[in-house]
Formats: sequence, structure tokens, C-alpha cells
Amino acid sequence: VVFSDLVNFSHTVFLGRTEFNYTRFLKDAIFRETEFQPGFPLLELSVDKYILFRNAYFENQKNVIFDNVDMSKVSFIDTDITRIKFRNVKWEEYDNRYILYCEKLLILKNDGYYRYRHIVRALNRLKRLRSNEEELRKRIEELYKLSDERLSEKIHEIIEEIDHALKKSVKEWDRELLERIESQSIDEILSMYRALRENYEYYLRYETAGKFFISEMEMMKCSRRGIERAVLTLYKCLCLYGESCTRPIIWSVLIIVLFALVRLCLQLFSLPSTISLSDKTSVIAMFIENLEISAATFFQMYTVLEYHVLIERLLSVIILGCLFISLRRRFEKKVRTR
Repeated sequence: VVFSDLVNFSHTVFLGRTEFNYTRFLKDAIFRETEFQPGFPLLELSVDKYILFRNAYFENQKNVIFDNVDMSKVSFIDTDITRIKFRNVKWEEYDNRYILYCEKLLILKNDGYYRYRHIVRALNRLKRLRSNEEELRKRIEELYKLSDERLSEKIHEIIEEIDHALKKSVKEWDRELLERIESQSIDEILSMYRALRENYEYYLRYETAGKFFISEMEMMKCSRRGIERAVLTLYKCLCLYGESCTRPIIWSVLIIVLFALVRLCLQLFSLPSTISLSDKTSVIAMFIENLEISAATFFQMYTVLEYHVLIERLLSVIILGCLFISLRRRFEKKVRTR
């Protein structure tokens, strides 16, 4: 399909699965307050109903606008979106980052426990909706915008579908979801996250870009095995892939305190049994002294050749390196926004 003129989908509601595969937008395209709805009644269980831009082409990307749109069920596969404008859009958040629907499908496909929780949560929402007919009617009115006569028929139809859905067990839904979830490529998802990160960086929206960068790194981690995956996992734990300055600072404090306690324990065990440690003040003084030594060791100012000293110095290099990366990334973002 080729749109050779302005395309305006403002206030349009797309129900069910909609595909813009190999569609060419040669001029402006506006999606303002556009609704992408999976339709009733299955909500989260409608895993095969979403908006897919696959190999779509936007000629003038800077005039393609998604404004005030819920993007939680929109997918851009093999589509260049690096200059499209996203304004006040809603991305689904998950674990300190944004998650695209295609990755969510990938997790549902591969993680049985996540899929189980997803099904249980969806069924519970359906139960609450079924027990509140006023809320159900309101949701259907907002979604379908039908006449009173047609609305009553639709409500009856949807109630039957909800009842049918609730009769199925979690195991039945689990099997059905596995059959209906399409296979997702990690490389395609990684490319989408990279494109979105570049998009938000181009428009100097670094907070959002940072969340997509975390998602990009998560996909990169999923595509790796062995040592590479372990290194990326450690990188995430220490500084959230360079997006957190707080984490390495916390790790620094923990390491200093931990090794101070290790030194204190070694000192206490090495004391002769005839010496009493009933004086709490002396123990506290010993701990403070070891805390100072541990801090000096962490910042490479204490070089005694002992195994715990070498371990602490090695850990400090890794943590301080992560802190440097995080601070540099934050500094670069501030410089670019000026």
C-alpha cells in the first residue's frame, strides 16, 4: 500500500490486529490520540492482536507524528523510525526500562512462570470486569461507540465471550497462548530498541533514551552466551549499563564496610584467648580503624600484599570504572542538551 498524500489517523481506533506491512508513507503521517486496541474481551490474552509496522517506509520521517498514543501494543519491525516524532506517547515500563510488545511476546513464549503470572493476572481482571457490569458497559461504550440497540447486543456478545474465557483453566490458556504467540527474533527486537534510543537521543530526550538503551543492552545480553552474558549481567548489577551513578556508589560503600568487617573478624580470631573483648569501645575502635584501612585500600592508597587487600583493590577498579562510565555518560548528556 502506498499513501502518496497526507495521512491523518487522528482519533482513529484500530481494533484487533492491524498490519502496515510494506506500506509506504510518501508524505506526512499523523497518529494523534490514535487508539490501538486489542479488542474485547480477552485483553492481555489477545496475544495475536497488535499493530505491526513491518518493513514500512516513511519518506519524510520528521513529519510523521505519534502524539498522545499508547504504544504498548505497537511494533516496528524492519522499519526506520530514527527521526519519527513521538510526543506524549505511553511506552510500557518493566524493570527500570521500557519494554516493547514484541519482547513481551518473546518472554511469554520462553518463560513459563512469567506466562503463568500473565494469564492469572489477565483472568483476575476479567473476573473483576465481569462482576462490575456498569464498568463493563462503560468500557464497551468507550471502545465501540455504538447505538443503544447495537450496544446491548455487543454487551451480551462480550459477556458470553468473557464467560467462555473464564471457563478455561490456566493450563488450557497456557497451551493456547503458546500456539498463538508468534516467534520473535532477538535481532529484530534489538534493532527496534536501538532505533528508538537513537530517535530519543536525536531529539535530546535522554531520560527516555536511557531507558531504551537499557532495553537494548538487555536484548544484547539475551543474544550472548557464557562469559559475555556473565559480564553484561555484572555490568547491569553494578551500574545499570552505565545509566545509574547511584549503584556504583552504593556498591563502593558496601565493599568498604564488608572488607572492614572481614579485617575485624581476622583480628578478633587472631587474638590470644586470654584477652577479653568485653569492652565494646575497643571493638568499635578496631572497626573504625579497619574502616579507614578499607577505604584507603578501595581507593588504591593501601598496598600491603595480603589476599583480601588484593581482592578489594580488584573490586574497586571494576566499581570505580563503572562509576566513571556512568558519570561520563551523564556529563555527555548535559553537554549535548546545552
